[in-house]
Amino acid sequence: MFGKKFIYTAGNTLLAALVLSLSPAAFAKDAKIAIVRGDVLFKKSTAGKKAAKKLQAEFAARKKQIRAKQKKLASLSKGLRGATGDKALKKRSEFIKLQQSLKLDQISYIRDMRIRQTQELKKIQKKAEKIIRAIAKKEKYDMVLTQGIVYNNKAVDITNKVVSALDKAK
Repeated sequence: MFGKKFIYTAGNTLLAALVLSLSPAAFAKDAKIAIVRGDVLFKKSTAGKKAAKKLQAEFAARKKQIRAKQKKLASLSKGLRGATGDKALKKRSEFIKLQQSLKLDQISYIRDMRIRQTQELKKIQKKAEKIIRAIAKKEKYDMVLTQGIVYNNKAVDITNKVVSALDKAK
């Protein structure tokens, strides 16, 4: 029902809550926790920006075709207003066919774009996870959270460090 993302997010949050509830006073005193905001990571990193440009270029032709169909549909719609008789039936039929074709194209475009975005983001995420682990070990973090974050103090946000390391890693 909720998919993997919800389970991962909920699991991450539940894990943090469990760890913090075991011995709150002792843990809070000695624990070193950091967060990484995935959305910021993908928007700010060079790899994320390159992936976005790559996807735009990859889907530009299809987007252009959809826009052309939208314009033609708008034009046909205007032509329907004054049409009567057999001409009106023919135009309505053409309008309906184009409208259905446009819907299918839009659905296909969105589906394919999401698939490709997921593929590109997974590549970046794989690199980022290695970098996050390295930073966590080097700086001796007890826990690094990446999802399910409702609030954080900016002092525990290491997103910019990860972005910088990711940009250098290539």
